[in-house]
Amino acid sequence: MLRFENITSQIQVLILEDSLQDAELVEKLLAEANPLYHFRVAQTRACFLKELDTWKPDVLLIDNCITDFDGIDALRLVQQRSLNIPFIIVTEYVSEEFATEIIKQGADDFILKDRLHKLEPAITAAIKQKKLENDKLKALKLLVKSEENLKAVFDSATECFILTDTKGEITDLNNYARFVFKHYTERDVAIGDHILDLTDEPRRPYIKNLLSKALSGETVQFERQFLTENQPSHWFTIAYNPVKKNNVIAGICITGRDITVQKNAEQEKEFDRNNLYALINNTKDLMWSVDRLFQLITSNQAFDELVMSMSGKYPQKGNDILINKFEIQQLSRFKSCYERAFKGETFCVEEHTPEPFEMWAEVSFYPIYKGDTIVGTACFSKNITERKKAEDEMKQSNERYKVVAMATSDGIWDYDFATDKTFIAGPGYKHLFGYDIVNQYSEPFFWESRLHPDDKDRVLTEMSDAIADKNRVQSAIEYRFLKKNGDYAYVDDRFFILRENSVPVKILGAKQDITVKKNIDEQLNKNYLEKQILAERMTSILNTLPANIALLDQEGFIIEVNESWKKFAHTHGYTGDNYCINDNYLNISEKAAGWGADEGTKVARGIKNVLQNNVKAFEFEYSCEGPDSKKWFRMIATPMNEKKFDGAVIMHIDISDKHRMEQERFKSVLEEQRKITRAVLQAQEKERTRLGQELHDNISQLLAAIKMKIGFCLAYPDKSYPILTECISIVQEAMTEARNLSHRMVLPRFEENGFRESIELLIPQYHLQNRKVVLEIDRLQDKRVSAEIKETLYRILQEQLNNIEKHAKASEVLVHISTSEKELTMKISDNGIGFKSAKKNAGIGIANIFNRVKSFNGSAMISSHPGMGFALLLEIPIAFQPELP
Repeated sequence: MLRFENITSQIQVLILEDSLQDAELVEKLLAEANPLYHFRVAQTRACFLKELDTWKPDVLLIDNCITDFDGIDALRLVQQRSLNIPFIIVTEYVSEEFATEIIKQGADDFILKDRLHKLEPAITAAIKQKKLENDKLKALKLLVKSEENLKAVFDSATECFILTDTKGEITDLNNYARFVFKHYTERDVAIGDHILDLTDEPRRPYIKNLLSKALSGETVQFERQFLTENQPSHWFTIAYNPVKKNNVIAGICITGRDITVQKNAEQEKEFDRNNLYALINNTKDLMWSVDRLFQLITSNQAFDELVMSMSGKYPQKGNDILINKFEIQQLSRFKSCYERAFKGETFCVEEHTPEPFEMWAEVSFYPIYKGDTIVGTACFSKNITERKKAEDEMKQSNERYKVVAMATSDGIWDYDFATDKTFIAGPGYKHLFGYDIVNQYSEPFFWESRLHPDDKDRVLTEMSDAIADKNRVQSAIEYRFLKKNGDYAYVDDRFFILRENSVPVKILGAKQDITVKKNIDEQLNKNYLEKQILAERMTSILNTLPANIALLDQEGFIIEVNESWKKFAHTHGYTGDNYCINDNYLNISEKAAGWGADEGTKVARGIKNVLQNNVKAFEFEYSCEGPDSKKWFRMIATPMNEKKFDGAVIMHIDISDKHRMEQERFKSVLEEQRKITRAVLQAQEKERTRLGQELHDNISQLLAAIKMKIGFCLAYPDKSYPILTECISIVQEAMTEARNLSHRMVLPRFEENGFRESIELLIPQYHLQNRKVVLEIDRLQDKRVSAEIKETLYRILQEQLNNIEKHAKASEVLVHISTSEKELTMKISDNGIGFKSAKKNAGIGIANIFNRVKSFNGSAMISSHPGMGFALLLEIPIAFQPELP
């Protein structure tokens, strides 16, 4: 009998576990939660029986993976001895079928070893449940023993008891019933009260029906949840039982039992089952089980997909597992492995499949027991192809290692885990860093002590992570390393990890001095930023102007066009690859429809003179048949002489109104020129202001800090070293700010980086400590989406994320992108402050998004309410392809 009378006394826990390490972990966690626990460990069946008979434990914690002795066997032995003590399975893995079966047979709970934080609450719940059962058992025994104790048992029971007559009036009730009514309904119950008077008005018809059924001789039972303010809810099982005297119904006995612990345990078990199912079916490893007739018992999704790819149909329970899609030799090997497992052997083999593509798999086999009988085997297969290839490559590299070490100028090193020593091979360390260590072991902590303080934690963490990852065989780390002369060198340290049975035994590495490369990269990044700023400024100016504008390089090839040019191309049905970008405009002019041969030659010659700086400008007026009417345009070609660019600007200005209203010709042309000039100036000022703010607020402040610190160094040379170190860190921060600014300004090149990769690079830019941005991509058919649609969606996403960052005050943002047979869908939602529906379409940014989507025959819809977040849904037909000029 479990000792529950004094819960403050020592609780004796018997652990059945063949792994002392796992048992010690359980003891440690439970002891931290409650110092009253006292433990004994049994590793075999015999030891377990001895402890049951001699020690009298209060709680049993059972590992289901003991050889030739599982949880069901242990439960059977406990039940044979009539021991009413908590019985909890604690194991690494348990199937849903086994968990359900052992709970049915009498186990109190099961806990997976990766969720040991749930063990102590489970023990507490089981102890309380057993205490309730023992209380009930004691009450029943007292009732049988003496009617004189009936009232005491009645009032001390931990279940509600209410007795009524045939009219429904209460004739007796116990103390717990009074407590429950008072606690959950705030009503005082007394003998003589009618049960319907204690019931809320909406429930009275239901209770009246229950009373009627009980008075007719039927026992009615149901579960009900009671809710109380600021307290957890409680569940009760309530039963209406007829009370007979001399075979005549004389009243009703209403009982209520608190089943909250049981309900919570059931919900927790359901949660664990769902998690276990998700874990099994979300792994790429194959999992399946086979009975002794070589028929499939169960399998996970990865296994089903593999069988589907090989046989054309998904496997079903009971299918023959030895399908004829394998070669005869391979079928024979698998059959032999199954038979070994059927004999009780647990083992692991490596399986090599050379065709149609080479693959290595590590397959594990575990016998499945039902009682003492093996009924099948559980199998796990993990793809280790990359690891095997890397190990083969590593072996070949190791053979050439000694020769390379002497031939190269790199700093070659070899760390041995067994001896904890590092061997420096060849003259690399002496040549690169000045240390006189050639073909000899370095002193302990030689490498760690020379890492730059700002890099040390990061480098040691990355090195530890690489070693801990059993599937990683090579890696590289960049950091600063102290030379003998006191200077720091930037090094690129590349290394290979040699493993035996997944255990690291050696690391072979080579250091390269990349200090010069780092300096060159810094200058290149600076030049790249300047070019990107200039390109962004020119794009903004072009898109501000109403004229159709193209930029030509020095040879006459189109390198950029503005939005008006693209819009004109769509309106007039002109086609071409990417709006004729990268096409030669001189050739286009000579062959242009509507221009005669002489006029085409004249235009080409005029533009060529502008490109060669023979003239300051070239103008040409022409007519064009539009979809609705004839229009007139003036083409103006002017040279573009920037520091970094040579070429020309081609503007096509609509002058149709001049020809329709000749009297206002001069005024119209003049006004058009003024608009262009104002737009150019406004765009320039706007762009300069924005870039100036970015540079002043971020990069300029960092450069100012560097200037001050360098000034200090010039004044105090003897104190300059730590200040220069800080300067390097600030320079790195300025480079990061510059890189982030350029990334936000430049549209990705989707022909080089896919749409998915570009979006995945964009999303992290908007992560903050208090804001999480989640990207979900579902069935994205990248090749079916045109570059124009990708660019549009990218800009819309970028603008909406900026809006969320500035206005939404959101902590969670979800971006979902998917494609169907006919359309591409993108949804951007957040849990921010939202806004009123009347303001949904008021902003220029929202209107711009709607216009962009509409240009591709798509649709846009927004949903928002104050305090309920914001959602933007875009749908664009994939089949629709806009025509190009």
